[in-house]
Amino acid sequence: DGLPAGALTTGWSWRSAPVPPVFSTPGALTTEVTFPVGGTYVLEFSATDGELTSRDPVTYRVRGDPVIEFLAPVNGSQLSDR
Repeated sequence: DGLPAGALTTGWSWRSAPVPPVFSTPGALTTEVTFPVGGTYVLEFSATDGELTSRDPVTYRVRGDPVIEFLAPVNGSQLSDR
């Protein structure tokens, strides 16, 4: 029938990153990704039927950890941990 005999295989990988991201299920159609640090990540989804392969890269820009700055209290009041 002109169709490939193999099953469809899919997967997620990374092409570039400041540190490797972590995929919860890299072989699934959908997955959760953890980005350990801020930076630019290029991830790629691929699918193959044994004869042809298709790849689709996507770029994510992840911000770093938020910066928390403690300022002096207003009107001379004091900070307390209670």
